[in-house]
Amino acid sequence: FLDINKEISIAQRSHLTGYIALFTEEELIGTVVFSGGQPVALFGGNGSVDSEALAFININLVPSKSYMSMYSVEPEVLNFIVSLRRVNVRPLESVFMTYQEAREEVEKNKKDAVVLIESEGVSRYDLFFRGRRVESILKDKGFLVEEEGTKNKLSIKVENVPEKKVRVYEVSIIERLTPMEVSFEIATETAEETASPEVIEAVKFEFIKRMGPVGRVLWSRILSELRLKEGSITTPQLKTLVLKLSNEIPEEDVKREFLKKIREISPDMI
Repeated sequence: FLDINKEISIAQRSHLTGYIALFTEEELIGTVVFSGGQPVALFGGNGSVDSEALAFININLVPSKSYMSMYSVEPEVLNFIVSLRRVNVRPLESVFMTYQEAREEVEKNKKDAVVLIESEGVSRYDLFFRGRRVESILKDKGFLVEEEGTKNKLSIKVENVPEKKVRVYEVSIIERLTPMEVSFEIATETAEETASPEVIEAVKFEFIKRMGPVGRVLWSRILSELRLKEGSITTPQLKTLVLKLSNEIPEEDVKREFLKKIREISPDMI
């Protein structure tokens, strides 16, 4: 595994218009999208975007277990990829009984769209840019690939999924891409960096103390979103977790009080 921050510098110097995919053998960790060498979007493997995605990637990207691929795409398709976020997609009101029916509707009206098929707990989707299926971007584990040698291994054709529910989501294209600052702090696996159970429990207690009964629900939800196990959180992961928890506290004075207490527990935490 190469140094991700070094690879980002290489992408910048080469004026990359495309993306870097970060993944393990089992799942996607995240995707960094570039326009003219500048990072313009981050997607986490859990569906998060931008700053939330950065936190997710920082926690889950372990060099000894992770891989990286770099791809270039056409500028117009890049805008389409960046636009694939929750606030930019809306479901069409039309009802479709089959994938073919949905595809014909999208192609006829030259829509930017996602055609989704859900069946027996499995979801598969196809992407359409201006009514044309984006053939070079294939989907499995959520990341995008375009080499011929990997197509059969990574892609699962939506046509082969038994159809039970077919939905079409229209995509609102982001025309202007804004550069963003991206810097990764990669998690490590060394035993000495595992946070002590006492410190983890203290952080949990202080958070729930300020959030009340809903704090326990939020704690469990956030650990699940970040794919963390309470008994094996490393010190770098705990730092990211603390920042994530603090963002859930709506009152600024309570948030400052929480962070002050965390510093007392562990001065290096923040």
